[in-house]
Amino acid sequence: MEHIIIKTHEVGRIVSSALQYHGLSKHSSDLISNALVMAETDGHTGHGLSRLKSYLEQIKSEKVNICPSIKAELNGNSWLMLDADHGFAFTAFDHAFSRAVPLVRKN
Repeated sequence: MEHIIIKTHEVGRIVSSALQYHGLSKHSSDLISNALVMAETDGHTGHGLSRLKSYLEQIKSEKVNICPSIKAELNGNSWLMLDADHGFAFTAFDHAFSRAVPLVRKN
């Protein structure tokens, strides 16, 4: 078997492009691509590139919402409730982190 060496950033670009081709936004595609490539390079192949095919199938079958309306609700001073609207977790996590960091700084 012949091995081909591809730079990490190039793999990320290819994965992101594949996700965008299937309708995902550039931002969401880049988040997912980054997570898959990081998992792969860290040796966690079950959480890496092997998931791309199933993610694309979920998009095609409309199992996942590619344009979710993510809602976050602050409950008290210490936690955030998030509704990801059936979108990919990576996009929801990004939204949650952007809301949680100011909350942590405040409290």
